[in-house]
Amino acid sequence: MKKEMAMKTIRFIGLILFMAVISISSFAQVFYPPYPPYPPRDYHAYHPYHDNDDQYAYRNASNSHPLLFSLNYNVAGTLGSAHDFVGNVSPRGWYASLLYPINANWAVGLSGGYQDYYQKIPRQVYHQPGSDISAVQTHVIESIPIMATGQYSFSTDHFLHPYVSLGIGLNNIDYQQWWGEYKQSDNRWKFAVSPAVGLEVPFTKSNSVGLNIQAGYAYSPYNQNGINNVSNWFGRIGLFASLR
Repeated sequence: MKKEMAMKTIRFIGLILFMAVISISSFAQVFYPPYPPYPPRDYHAYHPYHDNDDQYAYRNASNSHPLLFSLNYNVAGTLGSAHDFVGNVSPRGWYASLLYPINANWAVGLSGGYQDYYQKIPRQVYHQPGSDISAVQTHVIESIPIMATGQYSFSTDHFLHPYVSLGIGLNNIDYQQWWGEYKQSDNRWKFAVSPAVGLEVPFTKSNSVGLNIQAGYAYSPYNQNGINNVSNWFGRIGLFASLR
């Protein structure tokens, strides 16, 4: 059991470090010198790496819709029958998204993350048919959602950018019930849906980097030892950046 928990901790820290590297690299944007609306007569003399005006126009068009990357720290708590199995709030989670803006309000893409729910029950005597068992129980649910995500931003002209999002996809649910050193486990991919509301607070006038705050709900049907579904509330805080 101790080895399992150590490996779980190492895996969680590794995932956080991996996503942090990706997040930091996203800030390494390529900045081009400011261009006038129409190239001057000696435009190519000042910018020899532009062969023609068509390439200049294409570059401006491609930069107008950068990919939006977000990396967040995630806190979550189970609900319903899953809460009866693991009642503790989980501070061990992260969530990331990569979205493509269709226009000023709509963006679509992929999102995914990791959450580890853990609860240790003090030693008790459990009465089983034909015998009694004295054991320390440990309950674990690990969740790895991967979802197609849509996001609608209500305002892009103000300092604060509120939005709503909806994710639909799959959730890998790893169920573990430990009786001392003996484990009963189950692992399945299940349908998942997750609505959320959020707020983006840009750090720059260009809205290229900022703070992301989000809260929402996630649901997956699941049936194992009295658990009817794995549903949870969550709160997230992190950073977003435009990948140009």
